[in-house]
Amino acid sequence: MVENWPTSRASFVRRFSVVNAARQYDAVYVFREAALLGPPLFEWLIKRKRVPLVFDFDDAIFVSYRSPSNGYLSYLKFAAKTNTICRLASHVMVGNPYLADYARQFNPRVTMIPTTIDTEKYTVQPKDAVEAPLIGWTGSFSTVQHLDTLGRACRSWRNVSAFDCE
Repeated sequence: MVENWPTSRASFVRRFSVVNAARQYDAVYVFREAALLGPPLFEWLIKRKRVPLVFDFDDAIFVSYRSPSNGYLSYLKFAAKTNTICRLASHVMVGNPYLADYARQFNPRVTMIPTTIDTEKYTVQPKDAVEAPLIGWTGSFSTVQHLDTLGRACRSWRNVSAFDCE
């Protein structure tokens, strides 16, 4: 069963119908959480239906964080939700050893599938020299303040070498 997070009241209501249909599936896969805000209600309902729940997360979503862009919602995020979902899950999949250690506090059935590039397996190939380095950003709107911090450092690098920051 693959569904997107609820983004409105109507989709939140639709999520209940998906939960009601959960018994037709062999398992329910939940990435991060079934609902962005609130307690793990949908995960608890799926567990009550005795359908195996596979919980997958690749960030430290259990750490309380107040986003500068939508901080008013942080009170509705329920940081302890992650450990509850780990307990409810038949199996937990995580992206790194730190997350695996966290999940194993609540569930012994944890598999780690690394989400970063294995630099032993995938090595950097020689390339022609470039005039100025290029830095990529894979963050989101809610973490853009980290990019702003990097921007200040980047602008100071201009004094040392050919470096372009836009």
